[in-house]
Amino acid sequence: MRIPLGLALVAAVVVAILSFFWPPPGAAETVTLTILHTTDLHGYVRSHLADDGHKMGGLDRIGTLIRRERQADPDTILLDNGDTIQGNSMAFLFKGRHIVECMNALGYDAMTVGNHEFNFGPRVIERMRQASRFPWLSANVVRASSGEPVFEPFVILERKGVRVGVLGLTVSDVPNWEQPSYIEGLRFVEIIAAAREWVPRVRPLCDVLVLLAHTGAERRENERYPSAAAAGADIARECAGVDVVICGHRHVPVESLEAGGAVLTAAGKWGSHLGKVTLEVEKSPAGVRIVSRKAQLIPVIADVPQDAGLEKVLAPFEQRWKKWAEEVIGETAVPLDFRRAQQEETAAVNLIHDAMKWATGADVTLHVVFNNRTVVPAGLVTNQDVAEMYEYDNALWVLTLTGRQLKDYLEDGIGGYGTWRFLTAAGINYVFDVSRPRGERLVRVEYCGRPLADDAIVTVAINHYNAVRGVEDSLYRKASDVRETGRWIRDVIADYIRAQGTVRPAVRGWFTVEGAGAARPAGSAQ
Repeated sequence: MRIPLGLALVAAVVVAILSFFWPPPGAAETVTLTILHTTDLHGYVRSHLADDGHKMGGLDRIGTLIRRERQADPDTILLDNGDTIQGNSMAFLFKGRHIVECMNALGYDAMTVGNHEFNFGPRVIERMRQASRFPWLSANVVRASSGEPVFEPFVILERKGVRVGVLGLTVSDVPNWEQPSYIEGLRFVEIIAAAREWVPRVRPLCDVLVLLAHTGAERRENERYPSAAAAGADIARECAGVDVVICGHRHVPVESLEAGGAVLTAAGKWGSHLGKVTLEVEKSPAGVRIVSRKAQLIPVIADVPQDAGLEKVLAPFEQRWKKWAEEVIGETAVPLDFRRAQQEETAAVNLIHDAMKWATGADVTLHVVFNNRTVVPAGLVTNQDVAEMYEYDNALWVLTLTGRQLKDYLEDGIGGYGTWRFLTAAGINYVFDVSRPRGERLVRVEYCGRPLADDAIVTVAINHYNAVRGVEDSLYRKASDVRETGRWIRDVIADYIRAQGTVRPAVRGWFTVEGAGAARPAGSAQ
């Protein structure tokens, strides 16, 4: 069949144009890869008030930003760095199901397991994994019996002809914080050692290697080495072949750092930022190489509209949560003001001590003052008020200790005076002098009006986090008896208020501070 001359000429012109723009065989092609990331969401699907009083954060607003990025690049990768299902009161009520469903709707590609994922125990972890339409990653959480990873160690995502490896790593200090029964049968391989093992395994399988590591980006000054809580830069320096390290855990926004040939970044906490990593990647017959990389943080502010698609997902959860949060459980005859609790005895903290005593009958109650913000006015108290007073999912334990063990632990805890580590006690009267050197601060301890003898036997109510802290040197290992009540302290406080109807916590002179001077600034909590 003859082709008309005119049509042949048009075809020739089209071929010439395509040949001009289309890379000839063997030529290099550059593509742009976009990686979005969140971290330490802690159940925050809605905004929270920042220190300046403005609304910020929330996965609902992040959803809008994600959809905008996908409009520009449909092949965008979306990752989460853990501490996701646990945190605020909605997370406590639904054990993370609400945020998992939101992440499903947004099309997350993978999530690394954070330390707080373990707070609700193995059954909740398994339920939330099953509910997730994306893999949970961690190469260094392994079965103690076999050494096999409990979660998927890594995933390979192909985008624009480029293989992107995402290797998950979890802060390995979890046994230092978690209830032993919740991590029974698990071993947490030291995070840097795990990176040394797994990076060489994954690197040959991909063109770009991303570490999705639930750990801080950099160690603080004078911090112990190695610090699993801030190992990002150390991993990048020690493990050749890593291109991007996405960090978290510390709740500190880190826009961009360079270490060991990799770019490091962290997106803050509670959805305060959406992290974005942009890679220019050159593909050629010789292989794939990264031409440029850029990490940035997009602030999630009130001007960003809420994602309409997530509203439908959230509606049934939010209706149930509001009913629970607004339920009045009793009254307080006095304001519950935690703002000075890290410097002086307060009625607010004594309410927690009263509830722990009421629930256990223990001789002494111990509690660390991690809250120095909340103020609940005198009047009606709701479930949400209790959640704001007590923000962590800590279980209530009772230990049997000697007087010496209690005094040693208290001596260590009052060393945190002025910070979230400040340990307070009720049921004993004690005096401490913060101007003295460590080990000599505790001046006097009395129990039932007499000096507490070293060989006295006392029962002590304490939260599990403080009981297990220190692992081998932890207080619960020293105790002659350990009773796990099976109850969350947050629930104990609420039940105590319900039982009393009206609570009247007071300053009772449990402790006296000498040589205080100016208190140190408060640090971050768990």
